[in-house]
Amino acid sequence: MSFYNKKIVLASHLWLKEHLDDPNLVILDTRPKVAYMYGHIQNSISLTVEQVIKINQHGAHLVPDPEFCAELFGSIGIDETKTVVVAGESMDPSVARIAWTLDYLGHPDIKILDIGIATWQNLGFQMARAQKNYLQQSLCQSQGRK
Repeated sequence: MSFYNKKIVLASHLWLKEHLDDPNLVILDTRPKVAYMYGHIQNSISLTVEQVIKINQHGAHLVPDPEFCAELFGSIGIDETKTVVVAGESMDPSVARIAWTLDYLGHPDIKILDIGIATWQNLGFQMARAQKNYLQQSLCQSQGRK
């Protein structure tokens, strides 16, 4: 039995390069805040896994509270109408964890960037230091796993 409505797919870096200014696209950078501040994909928003997960007294990563996550994701401009591309470094599990959390909450359109941000930069693609301003949205969290 599957709890998920769809699959999380990869976003081509070439596709992302062509859609950086799409108002219906939210790019999440899961690297540490310092790395984000030194340079990130244009229009991306910093969101670390530490902002999303909760850890119990035994060190286990707990399933996130849907109301908390809905408020968090909504505060950075994510709602059901947005395509979300989650990016980070290729060996960092934070990318998958944040994508999974969005999937758990029932977000309909999640993609993981097919390359790491260091590779993006090494390919000569545009990097930015300015932080994107975004409008707060409301993310429905009623579809979380029961």
